[in-house]
Amino acid sequence: MIAQLLPHALIVIVAIGAYVLAARQLDRTIRAFAAQSYVLAFVAVIAAPQSEHPRHLWVLAGLTVAIKGVAVPLALLGAVERLRIGHEIEFIVNIPSSLLMAAIGCLGAFGVADQLGGEVEALHGALGAGLATVLLGLLVMLGRRKVITQIVGLLIMENGVILCALGLTLGMPLIVEIGVALDVLVAVQILALFAYRIGSGLDGGGREEPPP
Repeated sequence: MIAQLLPHALIVIVAIGAYVLAARQLDRTIRAFAAQSYVLAFVAVIAAPQSEHPRHLWVLAGLTVAIKGVAVPLALLGAVERLRIGHEIEFIVNIPSSLLMAAIGCLGAFGVADQLGGEVEALHGALGAGLATVLLGLLVMLGRRKVITQIVGLLIMENGVILCALGLTLGMPLIVEIGVALDVLVAVQILALFAYRIGSGLDGGGREEPPP
């Protein structure tokens, strides 16, 4: 049955977060986030039959694919091309240290989920995977220099929050899901525009006048 794929899907979501943490190429992190969003949508589809409002989870899955799987990655890749940002990721915390902190944090996240979610968890394993994903996104945000990479970390954290909501309550009210999805899209557009303005200003300010 399709429900038997849930543990594998949760492992894939966490593994993609770890892959982003270890990636060295900016475009690969953006595409990995898109893949993670597709798997998150699949988890919502798996959870739908167990929910009192399955249509809400179907809408959540559709919004996740359309906005976070397609629109947001295209906007970020477009910003990378417009700004001519180098594809090499700049690290504040190196990869081995990041992965060590991620391993310890993920073990702690699953331990906390077992303590807190044993009686109230509606979707087994989703709370722990969600907390681990939030932690991985936070490590990406804090351990990388480029704004685009930090945006990807923020979006991964948001995927983790949605996964936690699925684990505890089998989803949020539909209006909240739509509002969050639109907020994410608007926020990414604003941040991409802001980064573009900064890049344009730096290019203009650093350009030397030709000799007379």
